[in-house]
Amino acid sequence: MSSIEYVNHKDIVNQQWDQCIKSSFNGTVEAFSWYLNLLCDQWDALIEGDYKAVMPLPVRKKFGHPVIYMPPFVNQLGIYSPEQITMQKSAAFLANLKKRFRTINYNINKYTPLPKGIFPLQREVYYELDLIRPYLKTVRDYSHTCRNRLHDAADRKYSVIRGVALNDLISLVKKNKIMFNAAILSDDCKLLRMLISSVLRYKTGELYGAYNQVNMLGCVVLFLWSDNSVIMLFTAATEEAIAENAHLLIYDRFIEKYSETNVTLSFQFRDAYHSAEIYAGFGATESIYRRIHYSRLPFFLKPFLD
Repeated sequence: MSSIEYVNHKDIVNQQWDQCIKSSFNGTVEAFSWYLNLLCDQWDALIEGDYKAVMPLPVRKKFGHPVIYMPPFVNQLGIYSPEQITMQKSAAFLANLKKRFRTINYNINKYTPLPKGIFPLQREVYYELDLIRPYLKTVRDYSHTCRNRLHDAADRKYSVIRGVALNDLISLVKKNKIMFNAAILSDDCKLLRMLISSVLRYKTGELYGAYNQVNMLGCVVLFLWSDNSVIMLFTAATEEAIAENAHLLIYDRFIEKYSETNVTLSFQFRDAYHSAEIYAGFGATESIYRRIHYSRLPFFLKPFLD
C-alpha cells in the first residue's frame, strides 16, 4: 500500500481529486471538489499515492482547536478509491486521522469498511428505495397510512412540478422562516442560493415544488443526483403544506417518474416531519452508515467543541 499523506486544501489538485471520486464505486456528489468548496470554509484530505485513494476532511477551528465536522448539506463522506477498499486500507486512513485530530464528528458511508478499535462508531439509519420495479408494483408496498395521506394531498388539489425557480424557493424559506440550521437564513440565504445555483449549473440537482389550488408554492424538495443514486437532500415547506401532505406527494411523483430505471432513492433528510415511519411508508428499506464522534480533549472543553 502506498503511503498516505495529509494534504492541505491549497495543495489538492481538483482535477485529479474529482477523477478519483468519479471513478470510485462509492463516489457521490458530496465528495466532489466543487461541492466541498461550496459548503466548507476549508477542507483538507488524506491522500494515498497519486490520488489512488482519498478521504475528504472538512476542518474548522473552534477556540483555536482544529475540528473535523460535517458541513450543512453534506450527509456522508468516507474513503474513495477506484480500487477495492480493504479493511487494512481503512485502518491506515483512520489511524492517520486519529493521530492528527483530537475532535472528530464524521459520517462514513456504508461502502467504507470500518475496523473495530480505532474509533467508537455510532450506528445511524437512513432509508433507500430501489426504483427498478414498475410504479404500480412499488405503490402496492406503500403503507395504508401513506396511501391515505397521498389521497388527502391529491384531494386538496396540490399539483407537483419539476423546475421551481430559485427565487421562489428563497421567498418560501424567508417568508416562512424555514430553518435547516442556524446558518441558512443568515446573510440573505447566501449558502442556500449558492447551493441551488451550483447543483443546477452542474446538472446534479432537481427542484420539485408542490402548489396548492390557488397556485401558491407550499413545498420544495431538492433531489441530488450521483449517477444512479439520488439523495433527497432537503425539504422546505410551510406548516400548512406539511399538514396537508404536499411533501409526500412530491416524493410519490418522483418515484413515479423514475420507476423502471436503475435508480436508488436515498432518504437522508431528517426533521420533525421526516421520520423513519414516513420513509418506510413508501416501501424504503433501512440502510446503515457509521458516525465517528470522538474527542480526547479535557472534559471542560468538550461541551464547546462537540
